[in-house]
Amino acid sequence: MQRIFITLIVYLLASVHASADNWPDFRGEGRAGVWNETGILEKFPADGLKILWRAPINSGYSSPTVSDGRVFITDFNATSGYSGTERALALDEKTGRLLWTVEWEASYGGIMWANGPRATPVVDGDRVYVLGVQGNLQCINVRTGRVLWARDYQTEYNAPFSGTGFSSAPVVDGSRLIAMVGGGDALVVAFDKLTGEELWRSLESSSDPGVSQPILVNAGGVRQLIIWNGADGVYSLDPVTGNLYWELPFKVPAAMNIPVPVFTDSKLLLTNFYNGSMMATLDTQKPTATMLWRSKSDSEIDTDTLHSVIGTPIVIGDHVYGFCSYGQLRALKVSTGERVWETQAVTKERARWASAYIVRNGNRVFITNDRGELIIARLTPEGYEEIDRTKVIDPTSPAGVRRQLGAVIVAHPAYANRNIYMRNDEELVAASLAIEDGGGSSRTPGTLSASTSESFLPNQNKVLEIQYIPALSGARKLADKFADYSTLYLLLGEGGNATAFVSDSALVLINTMAPGWGEAIIEKLKLVSEQPVSTIINTQPGTNYTGSNGAFPAATIVAHANAKAAMEKMSDFNKTNADALPSKVFKERLSLFEGDDRVDLHYFGSAHTDGDVVVTIPAHYAAYLGELFPHKGVPRIDSSSGGSALQFSETLDRAVAALRALDIEFAIPGRAEPKRGGPQIDVMTMREVEEYADFVRDFTKTVKTAFETGKTANEATASLATLSDRYENYDMEDAPAMITEIYRELNQ
Repeated sequence: MQRIFITLIVYLLASVHASADNWPDFRGEGRAGVWNETGILEKFPADGLKILWRAPINSGYSSPTVSDGRVFITDFNATSGYSGTERALALDEKTGRLLWTVEWEASYGGIMWANGPRATPVVDGDRVYVLGVQGNLQCINVRTGRVLWARDYQTEYNAPFSGTGFSSAPVVDGSRLIAMVGGGDALVVAFDKLTGEELWRSLESSSDPGVSQPILVNAGGVRQLIIWNGADGVYSLDPVTGNLYWELPFKVPAAMNIPVPVFTDSKLLLTNFYNGSMMATLDTQKPTATMLWRSKSDSEIDTDTLHSVIGTPIVIGDHVYGFCSYGQLRALKVSTGERVWETQAVTKERARWASAYIVRNGNRVFITNDRGELIIARLTPEGYEEIDRTKVIDPTSPAGVRRQLGAVIVAHPAYANRNIYMRNDEELVAASLAIEDGGGSSRTPGTLSASTSESFLPNQNKVLEIQYIPALSGARKLADKFADYSTLYLLLGEGGNATAFVSDSALVLINTMAPGWGEAIIEKLKLVSEQPVSTIINTQPGTNYTGSNGAFPAATIVAHANAKAAMEKMSDFNKTNADALPSKVFKERLSLFEGDDRVDLHYFGSAHTDGDVVVTIPAHYAAYLGELFPHKGVPRIDSSSGGSALQFSETLDRAVAALRALDIEFAIPGRAEPKRGGPQIDVMTMREVEEYADFVRDFTKTVKTAFETGKTANEATASLATLSDRYENYDMEDAPAMITEIYRELNQ
């Protein structure tokens, strides 16, 4: 009996030691984001962390894992276009020396962010499990690098290949390796972890399951496997049999269910970029669950609870702490999802997809942001307290949207052996966080408490929607994955569509909508940029486009000379409102800013007015056409401002030809709400602009023919019936007014 007791103590001590020193899975043991080691420095050395070693690797998004003296990572090297070689690597934990590699061919054609493997290697004893982007799962001996068994999701299970690739790392449970596969009746498959033999399969799947990582929890008196299928919702399964315990709906657009589900004290939190968070309560007596609360917002910009992009939030006591869609660190109440405070201090810049990773260590947290910095901080209901910050590694991954450093860090770090292990697309770095390696920095930490945290809440007086406009087409992203480009946002309210262009050096607003909307525009723009509006472009003089100019007294207002002349005659721009007039004008073409920040203004002739401007943003391959392409319908003419119904078609034809020559792909219409492609705006293509030009040309030609054959305006309206067959779903409401204007001009 005494021998058994001693053996048990030795086993427990060995288990504690292994848990403290190893980081065998994504976000550590149990995927919980908790680092239990002690002897960790309180502040960083003044000259930075002690770098233990640097090992060259190729690109990828997978995180390193650490176990029993070895570090594991996967990467990708493109050799011809999007074809190349994926690798699993094992390195010596103390020196970074390469111990072995396993290589296989891979193709990243059709994959978004075609930069390398996503799934983190999972270590279990003498085996490591790696998953390639095309769904090839391999079990490898950690000492020799010998492949023990392999399964192919696409070949064996007919799993659908999506734009995210296969990204979900499997999870070990006893003798089982449980994976999100995604084919037919095999959304989830359990394999024998030693042989690879299938043990069970569960749940039907007909679409992309997303990026979520499964977790195991103890609740309701049983062990539960939590699966978050982005196409449907969250499921709880018996990990032994695959039988369903419970399910809750929580669909996620565009496979953006990246953050890991967080379980603590019978509460399960799920969060995603587009439609926010859901908190569920798991019954303590039986395996069932109910929804406690859920986000009301499905906007990535105008958010309510927490719309996390990549980083998984943590729960401390009664509060959730995590990063929202534009890099805002937020604190929420667990019980209600109510926001307590918010700060931008960790990520520094308010930018789409800005993110960071939080790991708990005692009563503080270690945070790595996407700038390659490591931060020690405390998170409390009272606010964010930053203790210290240091640079660890350079960001190298494509940012996707313009960022101050031109690139980002995407992979979650590993913490083990009192070290941090961080990777980019060029190297894996090991740095010491042990007290004996210099944790006595006298640097004064920056602090930001709840009282000084900024919380940008939308103004509710005006119902104004703000949406992100994709910067490049899918084809162009694939062709130029390292393209450096800025961000566009569409504001929909009352009046002409306004568009904001955000760059490092400027916040440009194209049109200000109707009078009284200035404050609402300002509040919405605070959600995406900390800069004030520096430049306003008026694409025509009408107050539906220029009415809120006066809300931006510090901005430079730019317009065509004819537009300014028309505005000066309008009562809305009298002497008391003269500062709302353009201060800068042009006649043919004007360029603002340089490089990827460049915005070009073009005048092609009289159309809706004689001051209509087309704005092109080369970095986006996009153009704002305003009233030259208001919507799919008959245009309107403002003859008092020099507009011409007869010249409209010719002006539009010149604009289309010029935009094609400039390689423009997208068009933002003046008044129509662009069609949606999921949770974000899918603006009009140039093909649709060309079709609109054909429509206006045919409309004008038909009316002119009616005039020349002696038909009345009413008879001309009837002759337009043939257009309805050729241009379906075109709005003809303004046809009588346009016909009247054409007849008036022809009679002159």
